[in-house]
Amino acid sequence: MLVEQENRFLVMVIRDLLSLCEVVKGKDNKAVIASNIMYVVGQYSRFLRAHWKFLKTVVHKLFEFMHETHPGVQVILPLFKLELEFL
Repeated sequence: MLVEQENRFLVMVIRDLLSLCEVVKGKDNKAVIASNIMYVVGQYSRFLRAHWKFLKTVVHKLFEFMHETHPGVQVILPLFKLELEFL
């Protein structure tokens, strides 16, 4: 039951962050939200291992963010890549 609760919580947080990303204006603000999404997802490797389609989407977005010049995204990318190595 604990894993189910964790998964529901994680999905709720990611959905809220994605919704916020759609509402907020400005590339800098979107970059900060994107780095937050990457941080949250990187902390729950068990969720990523169990949801390969979602992992594929996250990795695709990771490659998009690699071209982002915002400092917040550049800080979180190496940490997230390190998390993916342990999957």
